[in-house]
Amino acid sequence: YQERIQTLKEINEKVGFFFEEKVTFEEKAIKKARKIEGVASYLSLANTVLESVEPYDREHIEKGLRTLASELNVGVGKIFQPIRVALTGSYVSAGLIEILSLMDRETVKKRITEAINEFI
Repeated sequence: YQERIQTLKEINEKVGFFFEEKVTFEEKAIKKARKIEGVASYLSLANTVLESVEPYDREHIEKGLRTLASELNVGVGKIFQPIRVALTGSYVSAGLIEILSLMDRETVKKRITEAINEFI
C-alpha cells in the first residue's frame, strides 16, 4: 500500500478520472503507450477478457489479465500500462486492479475502446 495523496488539492488530480465522462489523456502517456508494439490489439484482447471475467472482482480481474499476458508471451506491463492510460489518462495512478474492480464494466469497456482509437 502506498499513499499517493498528500493534500486535498491532489484529490481531483489522482481520482478525478472516476467522475469524468471522458478521459483526458496526458500527451506523455499516449506517447509511451504508442511505443508498445501491438498496443491496440492488447487493449482489444484485454477488453474481451474483462467482459467475460466472472465474478467481476479484484481476484478474477487480475487472474484474467495475467493469463492474457502469459498467453501472449509478454510482460504484464505491456497489458497493464495501456489499460491504466485508457482508464485514467495517465501512466501513474492507484493500482490498476483496484481501479478496474471499482469501475463498472461498461465504463471500462467504453474507455478502453476510446483509447484504442486514440492510440492508433
